[in-house]
Amino acid sequence: MRLRHPTPTFSPARGLLELMDAPAPTPEALDPSLRRVLASRLSAKAPARHHGTLRLDSHTVLEGPYEATPFSWSPHKARRLLGAAALRRVIDGSSSSPLAAVRSEIDEVVARATREHTRPGSLGTWLGEAPAGVRAAALGAATTWATDLLVYLGPLAVNGGLTVGRADPVWAVPGAPWVSLRGHVDAELTLDGAKRTRSLLCVRNGRPAARAGDDLGF
Repeated sequence: MRLRHPTPTFSPARGLLELMDAPAPTPEALDPSLRRVLASRLSAKAPARHHGTLRLDSHTVLEGPYEATPFSWSPHKARRLLGAAALRRVIDGSSSSPLAAVRSEIDEVVARATREHTRPGSLGTWLGEAPAGVRAAALGAATTWATDLLVYLGPLAVNGGLTVGRADPVWAVPGAPWVSLRGHVDAELTLDGAKRTRSLLCVRNGRPAARAGDDLGF
């Protein structure tokens, strides 16, 4: 994660605090009329139901709707889910450090998968069956992710109103409910509860590409 503040002497953490803690000049809002227009256009272009369900997210827009290879877990892919849950543990005081929090989260995810007999491709099942070295790599990747975000977001958590790692929002398209849009939100900061204004943080790797706006639009 890289953030450049307009004033080079300011730390990246201070830059993020100022960006998230200040309302945008023109707040974005998808009002009911725009929702209806979007739903109408999507349902008109949606494939027929017999083609199966289709979930659109930033990845499918940038890379195409079909994966060349089936999804499989890896330490890199697991870091966000584990790291976000670990960061919540640190913020609410139930864990003393990101490392301890990730360890607790891995133990809980594996125990839940065993207790509830989750599907074979779930994160808990994968972690439970993974060799010790793979689990250690997942521990390291998630700890780094949680630690980096704690540096950036820790000051915002002091005053409340910060939510980290909540489930990604999913919107089923009216008129074509087999098609859905999925967002990607790593943290949400409430700016004004009465006006329902908020800042959303989406963590991405590397530098923004030419189509970063399409990605963040979701």
